[in-house]
Amino acid sequence: MRTLLILFILLVMTNLFAEWSISGELTHYDIASPGSTISRSFEIINHSDQAISIQLKKSDYAFNADGQRWFPEAGKLSRSNSDWIDLSNQEITIAGNSAKSISYKVVIPENKELYGSYWSVIFVQEKTDTILAKSELQINKRYAIQSISQIGETGELKLSFLKAEFSKKDGSLELKIKNTGQRWTKADVWIEVFDSEGTALGKYNAQSLKLYPETSNSSVFNLSHLKKNKYVIIAVADCGNNKIFGSQYNLEN
Repeated sequence: MRTLLILFILLVMTNLFAEWSISGELTHYDIASPGSTISRSFEIINHSDQAISIQLKKSDYAFNADGQRWFPEAGKLSRSNSDWIDLSNQEITIAGNSAKSISYKVVIPENKELYGSYWSVIFVQEKTDTILAKSELQINKRYAIQSISQIGETGELKLSFLKAEFSKKDGSLELKIKNTGQRWTKADVWIEVFDSEGTALGKYNAQSLKLYPETSNSSVFNLSHLKKNKYVIIAVADCGNNKIFGSQYNLEN
């Protein structure tokens, strides 16, 4: 989930929006202390000949292992840092074939009770005042800059394996993992498969999972090649810095 690019398709026929993009990382992670200020920036590149107007808007962000995504109003979630974010501009104009750097600050409150990770997103979307006919198709993209503020080394990092679901139909194994601690993490997830005699049959890697506190995510593994038998699955989520979590499952296909 390195890039959170949301493509909204509306009921219109012509793409009225210019071609543009954001340069650099879309996840901004900072370790900070109460009372400190973090300065951040990103660059918007206008690849078209025409000038464009870009809007910036703050929002909270959450998701779960069932594939659901939520963008509540900024400041609604208990671990939102949206109120700490100071945007220098909420609307900008970028000339054709040029780029503009957007700066913002994260001002951490002077509150010694803060601990763990806080986060939100900054939506970046092109503005249009064009009135569209019902028969037209308009495609509008928007990026989300994820801003994460980690308060020093505070907060517990803890992951829980919710369940493992095996589909005999397609031979896929889905692991659902939840962050039950107070710290954000990016975990490398894999499984090791053993037969009923304890013989190792292979290690299978999945994409890294980004997990905020109280959010969950899933990893899917293709085990369709396994013969009908009983197996033992060792599931591992490695968050780095010797923070490793695991679980064991019995599987029969």
